Amino acid sequence: MRCTLLAFALIPRRLLFYKARQGTGLPTCLQIFSRIDTAGGRGTNTTTWRCVMRIPIRLMLSILVAPLFALAAPVAWGAPITLDVNPAYVGNPPHSGFFDFPTASLNGLSLNGQTVSLDFVFADGLVARAMGSPENSGASLEIFATGASPDYAGAATTGYFLNGSVSPQSVGRSISNRGSFAVYLDALDDQAFQGLHFDLTLPATGNEVTGAMLELYGGRPPIFASEWWGIQMGAPAQVPEPGTLGLLGVGLLGVGFARWRCPTKLP
Repeated sequence: MRCTLLAFALIPRRLLFYKARQGTGLPTCLQIFSRIDTAGGRGTNTTTWRCVMRIPIRLMLSILVAPLFALAAPVAWGAPITLDVNPAYVGNPPHSGFFDFPTASLNGLSLNGQTVSLDFVFADGLVARAMGSPENSGASLEIFATGASPDYAGAATTGYFLNGSVSPQSVGRSISNRGSFAVYLDALDDQAFQGLHFDLTLPATGNEVTGAMLELYGGRPPIFASEWWGIQMGAPAQVPEPGTLGLLGVGLLGVGFARWRCPTKLP
């Protein structure tokens, strides 16, 4: 049995209606018909219908559903957000504490539950490294917004450090009484990174972002930890690989041992 669905639209001297053709089960094709009125003799009119277009139902569904998938995918923010680095952070040995990088690049963004893809990169080609235990160091992204009742970032939020490899991590989430929400990542032990990436699912509060701050933090080292513990920042040459430091130490020990075995002879 065929089922006909009608939807009318007025067009001068012509009436279009939509007819869904059905064999068995659901309609498979949407047909667009044009009505043609032909004047006959003795004041009579002849009406005929001509099919002008056929649209498969599957194609229509694909067109309607595709925008939904586009909305669900992360929206790239555009160019990476460059973080200015306080000169006091650069070129020092690793130490515990907090390294703050405020930015106004997200100001005005509406919090409507969307997912945005964000890259934060340290200015001037600088890098950072977390030395010691990764459980005691990490990074957080705190976002401030209008409204007194913040909500958590979405549970689907992930992030990773920009160190040449992509290994998304789940994030910790928190809110504060300052009207902000934050996400957290554990730092990668002894690996230099140029910044961070977040696929951030924003809360759906309808508020607007008024500020943001990326923060690196290094926990207090244990009693017997070496001096190479905490966060270190600088140019790549100022933040050497731990293996390089180890080779340098072994070399110095070798020179000292050789000098001990071969004391200088007096004339």
